Amino acid sequence: MPHRILVNDRTLYQTGSGVSMTLRMLLRHWPDNPRCALSGFCTHTLRRRNDWPPRVTAPMPDASELADARFSLTPLSALQPPTRPPASLRRWVQRGYDHALRLNARRGKFAAVWEPNHLTVPTGLPTLTTVHDLSLVEYPEWHPADRVKQWQRDLRRSISATTRWATDSAFSRDRMVAVLGLDAGTIDVIHLAPRPLPFPPPERVAALREAAGLPAKYVVALGSIEPRKNLGLLLEAWAGLDERVRRECRLILAGPAGWGGADFWRGLIGHPMAGEVLTTGYLGDAQTALILAGAAALLMPSHYEGFGLPLVEAMACGTPTIASDIPVFHEVARDAAALLPARDAGAWKEAVLRVLSDDAWLADLSRCGQVRAAAFSWTDSARRYDDAIALAISV
Repeated sequence: MPHRILVNDRTLYQTGSGVSMTLRMLLRHWPDNPRCALSGFCTHTLRRRNDWPPRVTAPMPDASELADARFSLTPLSALQPPTRPPASLRRWVQRGYDHALRLNARRGKFAAVWEPNHLTVPTGLPTLTTVHDLSLVEYPEWHPADRVKQWQRDLRRSISATTRWATDSAFSRDRMVAVLGLDAGTIDVIHLAPRPLPFPPPERVAALREAAGLPAKYVVALGSIEPRKNLGLLLEAWAGLDERVRRECRLILAGPAGWGGADFWRGLIGHPMAGEVLTTGYLGDAQTALILAGAAALLMPSHYEGFGLPLVEAMACGTPTIASDIPVFHEVARDAAALLPARDAGAWKEAVLRVLSDDAWLADLSRCGQVRAAAFSWTDSARRYDDAIALAISV
């Protein structure tokens, strides 16, 4: 009989985050004959539902749904900065949730707990905790103050309560060792993978793109709008282009408004290019497939990532990918993406010009990207998570 495992599945109900999508894909591809049988705390206990895993059993969109994909493109200058509930309310809700999860873990005869979102609640049970990256510890200025305080308050408690760890890349593992003092032998590196999105064939892209309301030619930055994504660099690169080029090709920031301080939002929304650069808000699966398939290139100038899901999803689509030369992108993309300095706006401007003129270069990036993306598998990742949780129990 497989071990019964309690999963803190709260992130499944926080649509739009990379952590939510990661858990959704892992659950969708969980082994048919697992060593560990998962039970979602939020789904079964708080929401009193039996459709486990929730929002996972529904099929991914198929090619026919691409015809219904639509985009509401808004100038960056009109974007409204996000608001967050008061920190005191968020902390009160978190305490109540943690208390309920702890009681359920103790009373439910579970063999272990899996925390897929960084900070675990101590339960006294063997625990696998997934840490996707340490940007919040290493660069707290990029994150909301109340989230930083939560990590400062709960990180050491989480470390003490964790039996084994999982993370998305060797880069993140090495940072966990260097910054947190963890034993590398207790950390499983389990790469993520692209969603099985219904990318349209090339001969249909133009018609679908036009019907959806997308520009004839554009480059896209995919992901939430927040400080570590380094989107200001793209605006500076865009400002260096001739007006003729900017009319020929649009820049789209595809993703929801995430977080950031007042200076961050003023710098984006008030930038001279903010009236020309377009935003989409949150994208569903079919919208993501279409916007990647129609893009001339993906631009990902991040300062810091734990893996880079938009990178592998663009490569899986065959979309040429240009990214910052941070260590994790060397690990994930290898030579399948063009990697540029994260602070050199001039280099990014020249890359955009090359996107518009060098078809042979784009074809090579597309071909190499598809080969590299094929090396990542959610089925393999889910199997390795199943093994990692079982190993935590045996320690």
